Amino acid sequence: MSKTGSQPSPARFAVPGSWDSVSCQLCPHECTIHPSQPGMCGVRVNRNGTLRLELYGKVTHAEPVPSDTLPLYHYKPRMKWLLLAGRGCTMRCPFCNTYKYSQTGAVRARPLSAEDAVALASREGCAGISFGISEPAPLHEFVANVFAAAHESGLDTHLATGGMWSHEPFREILTLTDAVTFGVKSLDERFLQSTLGGDRSTLLTNVETARAAGVHAEVTWLCLPGLEEQFGGIERLAALCEARDGGNPAPLVLLPYEPGFIWARERQDTATELREMESFHAEARHLWPGAVYIHHEDTAHANTRCAKCGKTIIRRGLTGILVTTAESASGEECPSCRAPVPWIV
Repeated sequence: MSKTGSQPSPARFAVPGSWDSVSCQLCPHECTIHPSQPGMCGVRVNRNGTLRLELYGKVTHAEPVPSDTLPLYHYKPRMKWLLLAGRGCTMRCPFCNTYKYSQTGAVRARPLSAEDAVALASREGCAGISFGISEPAPLHEFVANVFAAAHESGLDTHLATGGMWSHEPFREILTLTDAVTFGVKSLDERFLQSTLGGDRSTLLTNVETARAAGVHAEVTWLCLPGLEEQFGGIERLAALCEARDGGNPAPLVLLPYEPGFIWARERQDTATELREMESFHAEARHLWPGAVYIHHEDTAHANTRCAKCGKTIIRRGLTGILVTTAESASGEECPSCRAPVPWIV
């Protein structure tokens, strides 16, 4: 399944249309793409009636990072990952602070085959490969080939995604994925569609699909300041993360907002203050007994504590390095009270 090279590659999930147009079925936008034109994502292009992934095998970012940087708090948190990113996105968030990697030519894309990615991960001492920073969905074929090569080499795989993947391709990519972080920016349908270019139904379905498939799932929430329409009810967020079928709740990680892209020029926004995140954290913890954390260098709310005795199991330091207090070889129980730890640590 692995593919070498960085030349344009035929894209899948395409339905031929009239006059050499192509309907792309990869994401819920289902773009009708005319010859020589790209879809909304910018990287799936109609070439003479054939849909092609123009930037197959090219990345705009490749860096070894710890799990919490992804962010991935409760799947083997002591691991180091090779974090990859590429051009293209299935959403259009006006505040995107990674647009240089995904939506412009500010960062040059460089070739990296699936085999090269595995070799680089090995050289850097990484035990897994993650696609994040930018949305991995538009690069579906490349991501799938990298993940297949990773599994063949015994490496774990992780996606950080906004969830805008159509059902069939998402189920396919899940078969190659060990863990996924869903980046939720709103659950208000109108705001999500009109401002961010997302679709709530698709997001909710994909979160459920991942959890039903047994893939480790976590949720992040970007704390946008002064936008009540973003929330769409905190109860919806609680329902998204709650335990299913006697299982464990999906961990929720709160992310600080930093102005970027269009809103950095058009609005007078400032970065989310820690006190605002702590207020939301308290409200979220009050509504459901799930695992809620703040991704911030200046708070103990990022530490993982035992749900039974309250002792710290995983301590996240200012440098981003994870230090666990778990003493058991498997890391499956609290070192203080020996209660089972409900995540993969």
